[in-house]
Amino acid sequence: MQFFWPVNTPLEVHELVGPERFTETVSRKVLISARTRYRKRVYFSYCSLMHEDLKKEHEKKKNAMERESIREKQEKAFKRLQQKHNVTTIVIENVPPIPRRPVLEPAPPVPAPETPTCNGSVL
Repeated sequence: MQFFWPVNTPLEVHELVGPERFTETVSRKVLISARTRYRKRVYFSYCSLMHEDLKKEHEKKKNAMERESIREKQEKAFKRLQQKHNVTTIVIENVPPIPRRPVLEPAPPVPAPETPTCNGSVL
């Protein structure tokens, strides 16, 4: 690829390179080339972002399918266990089981204190 000016030279010093090299057609070609490079860079950035999004979506689907297959395998194993032991229901949920509270037996009723009866005497 040929450059119309030295690589690290700003455009303002075109006198050093030669004004005849910077004609209107050359500058148009340079602008068109710059636009094309910019469009390619923007498109590449867009494609990179889309690729990242698709990659993340693929990972999510893969993880969901793995969880689903594990759950199905567990259900099959529990169903076999259920048939083997003749158990009526086994429920699999994603929620952890709630710990049971110990059942307290009710305490026997406390007898009411007997009130002394007064026979009409004053204390």
